[in-house]
Amino acid sequence: MPFPSDVLLAISKRMTDSSWEILQILKSKESLAILDLMALSQLKQSKFSAELARLDGAALIEQQKDPKDNRRIFVSINENGLAIMSYRS
Repeated sequence: MPFPSDVLLAISKRMTDSSWEILQILKSKESLAILDLMALSQLKQSKFSAELARLDGAALIEQQKDPKDNRRIFVSINENGLAIMSYRS
C-alpha cells in the first residue's frame, strides 16, 4: 500500500529534478542495472549515487542483487514511486 497522500506530497516537495528524472526512467522500464540507469540519466557518478540514495531513503525505489552476480544490482520503481509521480509539478 502506498504512503498516504500527505506523506507523498511532503516527499515530492524535497525532490530534485534529477530524482524526478531517475523515477521517470524507471517508470518506463521494468528494472535496470545501476550502471544502465546511470548511463540513461547522464548524471555523474557522485550525483547519481546521491540521488539514488535519496530515492532509496524515501522508499520510492527497490534495489535487488542479481542472483547470478552479487556485484550487480537492479533498481526498479515501487508502488510509492509510482504514486509520487502524480505530484510532479
